[in-house]
Amino acid sequence: MLPHLKQKWQELAARERALIVALAGFLLVMALYQWLWLPVQDARQEAQNQMDTAKQEWLWLVEKAPSVPGSAALRQTSVLPTDKTELMALLQKRLKQENLYDDLQQIQLSSKGVKVAFENVDAARLLRWLEGLEREAILPSKMSLSPLESEQPQEVVGKISAQIDFEVGQ
Repeated sequence: MLPHLKQKWQELAARERALIVALAGFLLVMALYQWLWLPVQDARQEAQNQMDTAKQEWLWLVEKAPSVPGSAALRQTSVLPTDKTELMALLQKRLKQENLYDDLQQIQLSSKGVKVAFENVDAARLLRWLEGLEREAILPSKMSLSPLESEQPQEVVGKISAQIDFEVGQ
């Protein structure tokens, strides 16, 4: 079979051979696009959609949290920090317990409490830290979470930047 194809190839004019090579190159590029590029692009879009959905659910939960029965009682029975330095010390202690202290970009006192900032932190660990604080009735007054973007998506999977404000006597 191969010698037969080789003979047919030799019988073709140079122009026809060039066209066949160009067609084969085009088909190769299209196959690579279809089997490599599109699945990666679709997966990235799906991940972005999931992140948007999670963000909307989080905002809904934050909006509904004050109406949950018993949440006010939890806050009243907990021993909450009474000043900014106490709050900062507690936050630093919990950051160290959750192994987030090294990921901390900034922690500083503000006029009403403490501001905490992370630039490249594991989302799951940060949310675990926030969950632990919530169990102690220490809730952020303001929070901004955003996924990291990079040329290499695998480098930032599960990583976010966060700015979180805590106020004393909320």
